[in-house]
Parts: sequence; structure tokens; C-alpha cells
Amino acid sequence: MLPRLLLPVLFAALAPAEIHHLGLKESVDLALKLNPDILLARLDAEIAAQQVRVVHDPFLPKLYAGSGLAYSSGFPLSVEGSVPSVVRASSVATLINREQHYLVEQAKETAKGAGLETQSRQDLIVRRVFQLYFAAGRAGRSASMGRRQADSARKALEIISERVRGGRELPLEEKKAQLDLARSNQRANGLEAERALAETLLAAVVGFAPGDLLRPIEENKPSFIIPESEQAAVEAALRSNHEIGRLESDVRAKGFQAESGRAGKLPRLDLLGEYALLARFNNYEDFFKGFKRHNVQLGVSFVLPIFGGKAGEAKAAQAEAEAGKLRLRLDSARRRIATEVRQAWLDVKKAEGGREVSRLELDVARDNLGVLLARYEEGRAGLREVEQARLVENEKWLQYYDAEHALDRARIELVGLAGGLLATLR
Repeated sequence: MLPRLLLPVLFAALAPAEIHHLGLKESVDLALKLNPDILLARLDAEIAAQQVRVVHDPFLPKLYAGSGLAYSSGFPLSVEGSVPSVVRASSVATLINREQHYLVEQAKETAKGAGLETQSRQDLIVRRVFQLYFAAGRAGRSASMGRRQADSARKALEIISERVRGGRELPLEEKKAQLDLARSNQRANGLEAERALAETLLAAVVGFAPGDLLRPIEENKPSFIIPESEQAAVEAALRSNHEIGRLESDVRAKGFQAESGRAGKLPRLDLLGEYALLARFNNYEDFFKGFKRHNVQLGVSFVLPIFGGKAGEAKAAQAEAEAGKLRLRLDSARRRIATEVRQAWLDVKKAEGGREVSRLELDVARDNLGVLLARYEEGRAGLREVEQARLVENEKWLQYYDAEHALDRARIELVGLAGGLLATLR
């Protein structure tokens, strides 16, 4: 099973660098398959699951077969603690062993905790994919706007330069237009770099090869299911958070470990069975009154510890102390998560107000540009005024993109903490 978990990583490492165009759902699905952190967590969960089988092994019946064939001269001696035999078979199984029983329960809780840790890691990666996907989408829209702004500044410079050569504009206006173009190009280059970085980070989180880019495709945004109230969001987060579940499982595991240490004083009962086919050339008939070639023995082994030392009690005390530490971490995690949810709730409300302000500012800038364009057609406004208004509109578009992204980021954080991000993709 373990090699199959590693195959996606090997295929991703061998693939050539390229630009991937994917939707949000496809990106999340691939991240759940390819992300190295998730694969490592799954391997840890597989190791923990196999440990359950290891510690439960003593309770399973076992059968061993072999031979202790030997030639005897004189009294038949033992071969590895058994009489010389042509064929020998033995069976053993633990019936009662409370110490080992609690170790099995501890391993089960540890495996459960490892599974919850895998889900917690998946939650973090899914939230990270959402964040980077929306960031890359916003960076792409901003980069496109930056290029349009640079093109507009370039056209304005061409027109103003022509008017300067015709004596209808001062040379100073041409220098101002050149400055606007330089600023627009600088802004556009910066936005392109920001887009490339966001797409690179997104590809890395999904699990693509180094150097690959993941470019979001235009699609409808998922409908985020926002809790009805701040308290409902806190309760949902505390109920669904896998980190809390893992810590609770770890506390129970330490409890079983403590019980195992104390159970060392309890009796143990094992089932034993043995069969031996004896040979006639081992002089049994010379030393024993009766001789049978086929011999069977079935019984139990009962052990009652009288004085087993203090190690078990010390192990129990260590486990209880570790459980106490985990309880403190559990309480701290609950408080931290509740605080993060409340902060995320406030961030959503703040971002909603910020987006509304940016939208209104954009509407004003667009209306103002429309007025100036009408006045320009009538000869009552100059080209410089129109281009300045166009630059202001582009700037307001960029601010609106930033405000919308801030709201998306706040919603992703809130819904992610409440455990509902994957539900938005269904």
C-alpha cells in the first residue's frame, strides 16, 4: 500500500514544467492526491494502523512446525528444550493479558489520532489552495487591468506627442505623459510578477513539479456557506476541528497507556499446545516403561505477578503526566480556535464594508469618466483630463479587486475554520 501512496509524487516529479489551467475543484482534488504534506500524513496514518496489528498479534493463535531429529546414544537428551522428534508442532495464543490489551487500545486510539491528523492536514491544504487560487485569480485580473492601463497611457502619449509637434500642447504635457506611461509600465510589470508568484505558489501547494504554474480559469465563484451568527461559527469550528479531535484521541491513548502500566500486576493466561512424532532410534524404550510415537500436549500457562518492581507504576505516572500536558494543549487549542473564529467573523464584516465602499468609488469614477468623455466630444474637456479620469477608473478597478479579494480571503478563513470549505465545491 505504501508504494501506491508515493506514485503521485513520482509522476509529479518526472513531469515537465508547464502552465496548468484548472478550476478550483480540480485544483483541490489534485492537492488531496499530490500534496507532499498530505501524503506524509497518510503514510504516518498507515504506520499507526499497522502498529495496531503488531500489538494485537499476541492474542492471535500461532502454529509453528519443524523437526528436532537427532540420534541418541544413552539417555535421550533434549534438543532446544524439547525431546528429539521427527516432526514437532507447537501452538500458542494469549487468552488474558490486560497489560497487552490496554496497549492494543492505545494503538487503536493512536491510529485514530493519526487519521484525524491526516484530515487536519487536508483541511489546512484545502484552505491554502482556496486562498492561493483566489489570490492568483485576483492577480490575473489586476495584471490584465495593469496592461490595459499601460496601453491607454501609451496611446495618450502618442496623441499628446503629436499635439506637441503640432504646437497645440506644451512640451511639459509630453513629459507628464511619459511619466504616466513609465508609472503604468512599472505597475503592470509588478502585477505580472505578483501573478507569476501566486501561480507558482499555487502549483507548489497542489503538488506540481517545481517551476510549474497553475493558472485559474474563469468560472463562477463557489457559494460560501457562512454560519448564521458568530456563536454558531464558533460552535461549528469546535465541533468539526480535527486538531481538537486528534488531541482528544491522544489524551485517551495516554489513558490506556497508564492503565497498561498498572495492569502489569494482573494475572496472565496463555493457551499452549504441542505435538511431537518421536523416532525409535532415540533409546526411549530403554529408559521409559511406555513409549508412543505420537504425543500431544494441551494446556494453559498461568502467571501471577507477585513482585514486579516499580516500573509499571512509573510508566503509568509518566502517561498520566503526559495526558495532563495534552489536556492543557487541548484547552489552549479550543480557546485559540474560538478566538480565531471570532476574529475571522469580524474580518468578514469589515471586508464586506470595504468592498461596498470600493464599489461605490468605482461607480463614481466610471460616471466621472463618462461625463468627461461626453464633454471631450463636445470640445469642452481636454484629452489630458480624460486620460487622468481613465487612470483613476483603472486605479479604482484595482482597488475594487483588492477589496473583493480581501472579502474572499476573510470568508475562506471563516468557512475553513468552521469546516465547510469542501462543502462549497459540491
